Amino acid sequence: MYSSLAHRFTGVGLSVGEGLCPLVFRIDGGFLYVVGGQGVYAGAIGYLAAPLVGADLEAATIIDAVHAAPGWLKLTLKAPTRRRHIAAAVSYHTWNGVRHLAWDAGKFMTLKGSYGSGYAVLGATAVSTVALLAL
Repeated sequence: MYSSLAHRFTGVGLSVGEGLCPLVFRIDGGFLYVVGGQGVYAGAIGYLAAPLVGADLEAATIIDAVHAAPGWLKLTLKAPTRRRHIAAAVSYHTWNGVRHLAWDAGKFMTLKGSYGSGYAVLGATAVSTVALLAL
């Protein structure tokens, strides 16, 4: 009992799994889903609530609002770092979605298959992120 309590301070996230795949997937779950999800939900709620408050969300209005935004905000949104983060997130989630579809089809259900498909997702993410940034 005491030996199990002594090792609890590290938490489950640091003690389960070994290697790169579990680490990357835990970081992804903790960061991209929480931080990225907030932006998606805020944008969706704002888009749905706009007609209720009389806001106009036509393309011309959005373009005018971006054009009238201060320079520091435009620089923040267009920064190369932001572009890399978006390209990496889109690539990773696309390939991980393909991985989940393969799981739904009953493929890669063993531990070895899960790790192999995980490393394939990381490799495909790296290649497709570079390809997106080259556009």
